[in-house]
Amino acid sequence: MNDEELLQKISVGDKDAFIEFFNKYKSKAFALLRSICKNNFDAEEALQDVFMKIYDYSSTFKGTSKVSTWLYTITYRTGLSYVANRKRNKTEPIDEFIENNIKNDSEQKDFIKNELLLKLVDELSEKQNIVLTLFYFNDLTIEEISQTLNISESDVKTTLHRARISLYNMIEEKNLRQDLQ
Repeated sequence: MNDEELLQKISVGDKDAFIEFFNKYKSKAFALLRSICKNNFDAEEALQDVFMKIYDYSSTFKGTSKVSTWLYTITYRTGLSYVANRKRNKTEPIDEFIENNIKNDSEQKDFIKNELLLKLVDELSEKQNIVLTLFYFNDLTIEEISQTLNISESDVKTTLHRARISLYNMIEEKNLRQDLQ
């Protein structure tokens, strides 16, 4: 079943279609929210809101863009809203306790590498962070990122190029090449 068909079924209350849609997009939406919110707790909260909006507003999808672009636009705006509310309420993000049950050394090393990479990406400018996340973690095309963020394709390309250079320079300056291999 394609995404448009899933949205049609969701709009009439089909919970199985919603679960299928959620399972398909939850990881990519979370990656984008994590890059915007800068912590897992807020990203998880925002993720719930994103999928509630999808459930409530699935009938408003017009089909002028891909479903994934529509979803990432909602995700992006929801993430920005969470950040703005946190700043307005002057609350700091709560750092989560590191995974409770890391099973083995290999899993722990992968977890540490992923956390290290996420921290480096978090050090990029907000725009670079979001563009990089959408491109590499969510597999959006330049055109889809342009539509999602409402910026030109050339701006997306330039930002992506600068983000790659910045990330490379951070890895070199901090001597982290070995840690990330």
